[in-house]
Amino acid sequence: MWYLAILVAFGASTVNGQLINCIPNLVSANFIGRTTLSTFTLDNIVCCIRLDPNIQLTDNVVFLVGLREVVLNLDPLSIDINNPPLFSNFSNSGFFLGLNGSVIDLCPLNANLLNVIRIGSNPACLINPNIAFCNAPLIGVGPYSVIALVYRNGTLIAITRPSPDIVLRNPRDYRSIDTTINKRSPSMIVITTVLPILLALSLVIFSTMLLMKCCCCSIFTPTKCQQAQSE
Repeated sequence: MWYLAILVAFGASTVNGQLINCIPNLVSANFIGRTTLSTFTLDNIVCCIRLDPNIQLTDNVVFLVGLREVVLNLDPLSIDINNPPLFSNFSNSGFFLGLNGSVIDLCPLNANLLNVIRIGSNPACLINPNIAFCNAPLIGVGPYSVIALVYRNGTLIAITRPSPDIVLRNPRDYRSIDTTINKRSPSMIVITTVLPILLALSLVIFSTMLLMKCCCCSIFTPTKCQQAQSE
């Protein structure tokens, strides 16, 4: 794994914060929009990064987003932050740098703000694929993985552990929806057929009786109607 290689490269100790024990995790399952067809929402890992005593508020956090097998085998030290991988090359590379900002901006002190990070929320990346650090909507269900990279003055100083596998929602093919009547039970067919007929007959009978009562005295003048008029 790449993070083991990082430990070897920097030394096993994490005193200098090269490997931060923070993991990008999806928000809880009851969060609306946890995963969609093109986005997913993480707990704000930047606030976890901020707790590291070696991290400064002005350090820059960059989210590396990609297919699981690509991210787990990618060496973050090989990424040129001055020439970041673009989303437009995602179909070839399998990863891109999708979101960045300072620690203080991504994890503000205002406790009233929603403490989440949404990946894939900027559709402008689809219009202009050459935007650097563009938080582009994802294509395909994945699985995806995310790591956060921390830079200071353009130098990588810390990384987080990779996220667990993240799978987006898979839309159901409309052609797979069975619209035939075969799936309906015989009783349901009888009910849905007979009830409208009974309702129509009831309306006809009621209307006929009402009409006869209103017109019988003036047209047919039965005996009872004559007696009622004489009284």
